[in-house]
Amino acid sequence: IDPARAFDGMEQALLAGVGHAAVAELDWVKLSRLPHIAAAPKYAALGARANGRDPLEESLNLTQLIARIATVSLDEATDLVSPIVVKQISDVMRIPAGKLEAGRSVMDVGMDSMMMVELQMAMGRAFGVRLPVLDLMDRATAAGISRRLAEEIQNKAASNGDAAASAGIDIDSVPEEQLDEI
Repeated sequence: IDPARAFDGMEQALLAGVGHAAVAELDWVKLSRLPHIAAAPKYAALGARANGRDPLEESLNLTQLIARIATVSLDEATDLVSPIVVKQISDVMRIPAGKLEAGRSVMDVGMDSMMMVELQMAMGRAFGVRLPVLDLMDRATAAGISRRLAEEIQNKAASNGDAAASAGIDIDSVPEEQLDEI
């Protein structure tokens, strides 16, 4: 890092009253490929901002999407997640999304087992569900993976609703930060 930029960063930290600070240039695209960094919440927001995205806005949109997926048919849910899955596949494979055909095996286009693990992690971060890699390989098309993901999101939503109902909890009256505890 250029010393002038480092000193400017440290000056900003001192003026802001920050007790501890570090100034560094980081390549968030490369770092996000490391599982322990990509999964860390404190780095996720920084990485999103570095890529020009607002993490709060994204999480609200994703929360709304997941809520909608839980209320529609499986076919509609599949249609809702499909563009996101195609984008995640294209990001993992580093190819344009337009080169992916919904019914063509991603293995035929060059995806390997390590890329499947990357895809699994990306879907887990985005949707909060973990699909086994072998499950993804069995459904190795964008359409098949989208459908399996939609099923899992709907199953998770149904089981969360069932758990709350069996405990006698009105899910709408629970503050959002306590929903994970139910």
